[in-house]
Amino acid sequence: MNTHELMKELLSAYCDGAVTSEDKQRVEEHLAQCARCRTELEALRKVSSVLKHWKDETVSPDLEQKIYKRLLAGSQGQGGMYMKSMSGSAGQKDYWDLKVLQGVLVVLTIGFLGVLYVKGYMNVGMLGKFRTVGDSSGQQFSGVTNAMARSSQRFNSAVSDLGPSQSMDSVSNVFSRSDKASGVTFGDSGSSDAVKLFTNTDSRASSIELNKSYSGVVAAQREQVSNGMAMNIFAGASSRSQSVASQHMYGSTGYSVPRGRIYPAVPPPIYNGWYGPNVPLRHSTYFQDYGENSFVNTKHDHFSTFAIDTDTASYTIARQYIQRGMLPPPESVRVEEFINYFDYRYTAPESDTFAVYAEGAPSEFRTDTHVLRIGVKGKEIHDFVRKPALLTFVVDVSGSMDMENRLGLIKQSLRMLVDHLQAEDKVAIVAYSDNAWVEIAHTSVEDKDEILNAIERLYTRGSTSVEQGLRLGYQLASSAFKQGYINRVILCSDGVANNGVVQAEAILEQVKKFTARGIVVTAIGVGMENYNDVLLEKIGDKGNGKYIHLDSLEEARKVFAQDLTGELQFIAKDVKIQVDFNQDVVQSYRLLGYENRDVKDNQFRNDRVDGGEIGAGHSTTALYELQLNRFKPDQVIATVYIRYKDIDTSEVKEFSAPITVRQLDNSFSQSSASFKLSVAAAVFAEVLRQSHWLQNPYEDFTKALTIVQEIQPTYSDDQKVGELLRLMQQAQSRLIRYPQPHSDYEYQGDHRVY
Repeated sequence: MNTHELMKELLSAYCDGAVTSEDKQRVEEHLAQCARCRTELEALRKVSSVLKHWKDETVSPDLEQKIYKRLLAGSQGQGGMYMKSMSGSAGQKDYWDLKVLQGVLVVLTIGFLGVLYVKGYMNVGMLGKFRTVGDSSGQQFSGVTNAMARSSQRFNSAVSDLGPSQSMDSVSNVFSRSDKASGVTFGDSGSSDAVKLFTNTDSRASSIELNKSYSGVVAAQREQVSNGMAMNIFAGASSRSQSVASQHMYGSTGYSVPRGRIYPAVPPPIYNGWYGPNVPLRHSTYFQDYGENSFVNTKHDHFSTFAIDTDTASYTIARQYIQRGMLPPPESVRVEEFINYFDYRYTAPESDTFAVYAEGAPSEFRTDTHVLRIGVKGKEIHDFVRKPALLTFVVDVSGSMDMENRLGLIKQSLRMLVDHLQAEDKVAIVAYSDNAWVEIAHTSVEDKDEILNAIERLYTRGSTSVEQGLRLGYQLASSAFKQGYINRVILCSDGVANNGVVQAEAILEQVKKFTARGIVVTAIGVGMENYNDVLLEKIGDKGNGKYIHLDSLEEARKVFAQDLTGELQFIAKDVKIQVDFNQDVVQSYRLLGYENRDVKDNQFRNDRVDGGEIGAGHSTTALYELQLNRFKPDQVIATVYIRYKDIDTSEVKEFSAPITVRQLDNSFSQSSASFKLSVAAAVFAEVLRQSHWLQNPYEDFTKALTIVQEIQPTYSDDQKVGELLRLMQQAQSRLIRYPQPHSDYEYQGDHRVY
């Protein structure tokens, strides 16, 4: 569970003294160990102080018209020399005209800053009265700011008639003085923030630059607006930009899914000081940031509960970016999928469905911390005893699939699959673009040529109607459904939906109906730009299947040839894990990854709550960072509970396994090579997603790289480990090393800035 997010929601109530004594104690204990929340609390107090002394400003309805008339009168009376010496009666008139204009600009600037303060206050936890106040304030200020934009245009037009170019410079100087005179700043003296308004003479473009305050209340963003538009600011609702999507200033610009943000993956040139330069992507590439798990005090919650996950798409997406000379967008990185991409050589159980393995050691990356690895290995099933499969492929042949040879890779993968299927297996193909059609009904693999001909007939055209394709695919799979078979719908797409039903919720609702009738849906993604990771990941999750990303024919070979039985035949469904930590031994814990697989502790034994699925011979691994109390060798660190449903009968089963102190190694160097590999993979993912729990990102990355180099000879027969080493070496050149120690940083919102 994500305690850090819970604490953020309680901060505003704590600031106002409106929390219970129990919550107050929890918040204060969390603040004692979380510098980020202490910073946000200080920001809340500053904002609260400003709001308490806020006075309503009223503007005369005809003020704008008066200013405009006086500007025109001044321009005509002075013959274009509006800004010359302020002597004489005409000079005094001009002087007071300028003062009125200056006063109006100050009032409007204060109003604009008020919007930012209120919106920032809401972002850091004002979930109650200030949310309502903030929205209504945004609506009220929208009229003022629109008037400000119109005034700016008219003022530019008036001044352009004044004549000498130095008059514009004089006006700019006045603006500069008025900004300073307003005395409105954000943050402390060490990071002062001001609003700078620049306007050019032809009124073609203007920009607003808002520098971040260290509290993260205001997000950094520069927005260029051209073609006569003076401003584009938000009012009571989220705004969109062609630059990097800021998590504080901008809300959802993609599919709306609870918990977290979804936005186009458009990386900025520099990531937070230590992250290297990147190449912008298409604006229709979507990922979701699920946040990060925090350390949890066992006095408050000694249970850690999550659904099992064997997806690996996040790792292959990151690999595709790195191999093209870029770093992946941080929000695309899911730590558990990096960890689960590798084989840790757990021994499969002989008779039981699962076997549990545990190992731990002192951390190489954080003092006074241990790393605990919990691995779950499923039973293996030989290829010759695998159930026969009824596979229905739903293939996207829309225009976007013509990019980067996406459809070509899918066709190559399907040909490979057909070569490795068994005689009893059957394959059907549904294609879709503007609409959907059956390319070939379920056909036995014995008629291999007929299936291959259908694959060859696939070509790109039209737009994308994912919902129609899935619906027709399900109808075809339902009509051919056989008890005791593997009944599977496999979506092959880039996830882009732009025709028919395009809303994620409606598409996912269709998928849930399929699974309720015993048909599993797996999502296979292809492509890099113009790609919707969010939708595909949700389809695999809600479809009780899996989410796989194919970036090469070699990856397709691993899925469709080397591990076909494990990918097709599941051994358990709705698998959930609950770890009960011993409070006498464990002071606090942090689960690395699985943020989007979180299950409420009290729902572990609620069998209506969805879990994860696991294939034959597959395994899943979870890493915890632990802060321990004094302990004895015979004490139990934690007890692992695993609850699942039988894949055939849906009978619910549960078992447990204790983890003792004896399973901890004395030092990291004494731990096994597989343990070191899992830790290195996790640190690599943490660096790529810019985790704020890393004390020194570059040094931690260098340590992880060294670990992989040391263990690589042990895994000389494992291509994945050799590939990991090469990827980390490629990524290293994209990371910028800054010499400052880790104490020389501040948090700006959710980011660390040196």
